[in-house]
Amino acid sequence: MATKVTILGGITKSTPKRIEFNKFLTTGAVLKTAHDDPSNYDNIELIALNYALKLDLMFAYNTNRNGGVLYLGKFNDGVVF
Repeated sequence: MATKVTILGGITKSTPKRIEFNKFLTTGAVLKTAHDDPSNYDNIELIALNYALKLDLMFAYNTNRNGGVLYLGKFNDGVVF
């Protein structure tokens, strides 16, 4: 199944680059280096561009939104492969 990408607010970018995860927020509110690949998720939602540290804020999850993860990274044009 392909990853569904949602851009909240309808913002799009024109550069042909894939999504990159750099950091993720743990349950203890600590930022850690991300080693996960965006293609491991069924859904990725862009929440904010240039949110912090010049990185975009994204929410990734599979079928249950309650099990999702907040990532800082580069949304680029929202391509997942």
